[in-house]
Amino acid sequence: MVIQPSIFVNGGAERQISELCNYLVSNDYKITLLTSSAIPEFKRSLRETRIVETGDLRNLLNAVRSLSHKFDIINPHNHPAELFPLPNRNLSIWQHNEPPETVLRGGEIDPRERDLVRKTIKVAMVISDYDKKRFEKVYGFSPIVNYPGVRVDHLLEKFTPKDKYNLRGSFVLLEAGYITWTKNQVKAVDILSEVKRTIPEAKLVLAGYDKDPYAQEVRKRIQDLNLSDSVIMTGYIRREEDFRDLMALSNLHIAPIADQGGWASLFQSLFLGLPILVSSHFIGADLVKAHDLGEVSPIEDFVSKILSIHDRLDREKERAKKGALWVKENLTWEKFGEKYAEVIENLT
Repeated sequence: MVIQPSIFVNGGAERQISELCNYLVSNDYKITLLTSSAIPEFKRSLRETRIVETGDLRNLLNAVRSLSHKFDIINPHNHPAELFPLPNRNLSIWQHNEPPETVLRGGEIDPRERDLVRKTIKVAMVISDYDKKRFEKVYGFSPIVNYPGVRVDHLLEKFTPKDKYNLRGSFVLLEAGYITWTKNQVKAVDILSEVKRTIPEAKLVLAGYDKDPYAQEVRKRIQDLNLSDSVIMTGYIRREEDFRDLMALSNLHIAPIADQGGWASLFQSLFLGLPILVSSHFIGADLVKAHDLGEVSPIEDFVSKILSIHDRLDREKERAKKGALWVKENLTWEKFGEKYAEVIENLT
């Protein structure tokens, strides 16, 4: 049983679920996904996985509790799914993608939640060494690191990018992902404002779902800084080919991220040869630094880093090409699924 509270976009966490389910069913596992609701785009990405939609979280909790006796493994994903299994009833593997928002905002987790997790979860999986340290601090036991894959097959074919947003001839900064405070898009707008003093032709593309209330803060900052002609908010991008076009027309993928997300889009950009600049809080910052895949910097130094990269852009593109090879060899969904299967077999 796989549990995800809701699936209203097909983002990084959702891609993990679909790729994991597809890998496991191809290896003769029987999978049922329980969620409050799922968009058609996500459903189409699944092969031979049964989906049960409950309508809301209370019904989802009741369904998990009433059906859990039929399953050998319970696999919760995003919060609060880890709180749904009954203690000591099933073997539970939690795909921990990020802590609860209280923790992300600098607060403490409810001790009752910590205790329930320790009673319920047999194994926790995290996607980076950064997340492993954070998890150990919050929950007091050690998770397994399992790097998610990056889908690159649609990036391998030759294509001519479509310039839907009139980006050619500009120095284009790209930030991709759900428009939310943890992705720090307001700061990205501030950064662009500073960069444009030296590079007037600079533009910023914010690509991602923009229905969170935080998106209004981003729009206000754009207006306050008179950047309406230089910042493009694309909204949610459904077609991977459209995102591929954006990556191909951009000069630098930036991630002034505060502790959450960005994995898939950044490594996809890198695979396409787009240089990357990530904050020290990006969950994959350790990998970027260890394998010289791009620049890692405190957010307050982003402006100077961007100006420096602009002046040595050809060298950064060469670095990105080498990084693309590392991504292709190391960040595969097959490896992600194999690690899951190994953990499951060891548990059972």
